[in-house]
Amino acid sequence: VLSDPEAQASLAEPGDPAIFEARALSWTAARGIRLQADDFRSIPAAGRTPSIRETWPAREWLPVRFSSEAGPMLEWLHFSDISPNAPFFDDAVQEAGFRPFNRLMRIATPLEAFPGDTRLRAPTGLVFHMSRCGSTLVSQMLGAAPGHVSIAEASPFDAVLRHDFADPDAHIQ
Repeated sequence: VLSDPEAQASLAEPGDPAIFEARALSWTAARGIRLQADDFRSIPAAGRTPSIRETWPAREWLPVRFSSEAGPMLEWLHFSDISPNAPFFDDAVQEAGFRPFNRLMRIATPLEAFPGDTRLRAPTGLVFHMSRCGSTLVSQMLGAAPGHVSIAEASPFDAVLRHDFADPDAHIQ
């Protein structure tokens, strides 16, 4: 599934577990994989360890958590039809995190995979702010413009900024 963007798009979209199960069973059956709905229900979602991937995922995936337990890495969720332009990014993360696909397919990428990835685009702007200054309004206005994505108060970004990369065990060169 992680190597098939069409499967990801189809499976990540439904919030209803029954629709997800039907699509997942259809996808697996078409590939000769024998699964039943109970197989999906038996996989624990909470506390699952993300699968470590050495490449950054496709554009529909967004980083939702920064961790440094096993070296600095980002955990990702597939946002499908969920807009990250919510007034607060954590609201969109919560919505995406409840989707059955994201509960099943947890992935993480080490930060050391970041340099040299030509698919990545640098942000065209950052708004640094203080509380109660109108930054949420500015963010929502920017996000409403066609072709723009505005991510407000993204906790992974904040965590990366606060991380002590001077730590020799950080594994980043």
